[in-house]
Amino acid sequence: MKKRLLILFIFIGAVYLLPILFRPLMAPDEFRYAEIPREMLETGDLITPRLLSFRYFEKPPMGYWITAASFKIFGLNAFALRLVPMLGALLSAALLSWWCLKRKLPREAAVDVAFLYLAGAMVWILGIFATLDSLFCLWTTATLVFFSVAMESDSPREKWGCLAAAGVALGYGFLTKGFLAYALPGLGVAGYLVWQKRWKDIFTLPWLPLGLSFLVIAPWAAAIHRAEPDFWNYFIVHEHFRRFTDSAGGQHEDGGARVPREVLPSRDEEREQGGGGQQSDAGQDAGGQQPAHQLVLDRLLPAAVRLLEERRIQRRAFLDGLHHQFRLLVHFVPLVPH
Repeated sequence: MKKRLLILFIFIGAVYLLPILFRPLMAPDEFRYAEIPREMLETGDLITPRLLSFRYFEKPPMGYWITAASFKIFGLNAFALRLVPMLGALLSAALLSWWCLKRKLPREAAVDVAFLYLAGAMVWILGIFATLDSLFCLWTTATLVFFSVAMESDSPREKWGCLAAAGVALGYGFLTKGFLAYALPGLGVAGYLVWQKRWKDIFTLPWLPLGLSFLVIAPWAAAIHRAEPDFWNYFIVHEHFRRFTDSAGGQHEDGGARVPREVLPSRDEEREQGGGGQQSDAGQDAGGQQPAHQLVLDRLLPAAVRLLEERRIQRRAFLDGLHHQFRLLVHFVPLVPH
């Protein structure tokens, strides 16, 4: 047993810890997931994610919050940035080992399961690369592990405690990557219960985790709605539907250089900055309808101008982003020995 643990710890140090210390940041993902929490710390705004001062609505803020906390503790460096995905992989392995022990498997088997999980190529890549996927895997794994233990537990206290823990993990998963946190565990749990013909549990067990997850999500959901009323429209429609159905709606178009429309200044902001966007009420007929030529002048032409302006802002943001990536090297210098 001690030999197994020693091999596991050496493996973690060599395969996980060393790469996050001695590898430069990779553009664009690692710069993006470093800059957003850095701006949160700089501005003090923990509600609205921003990238290069633009509103960034592709993901909820949980991953940015945890990375910002890591920056606060360890400073602005590559280790603090990649510590979050590495901990996501390690804690997922620990949860799987704990699940094995709850299933009355030998301790050696629990250690072997952790080793096999961490030795997986995709787990390793996500565990040393600064994205949200490893953290999301942690919350999904926690949801399934706690729910599985609750389903098989004979102790009411343990059962309801694990269901509550599953609900918290479910909420954290949503705050990391959105509705996928409900889809993946939901399919697994529903499939297992149907396979086991546990019809009663289908209608009784999920309610506590679901309710607690809503309570976890609610404070930030209400805060972002007050701060950015258009967030949910973009996040739900674009990020969960259009990116899969539209030929031009994919995530991170043009290599990640495309700035989503919702990161641009809102119309209210445009009015404050330039007085634009004002529509005249003149020219309406008695029924309140505008003539065709007036519709073109008052609505279609300003819309075309706004579209051209958005494209100009996107190009400017892209060029600013390239310049800013070089400036970010000052903040996120990898811990390379001299």
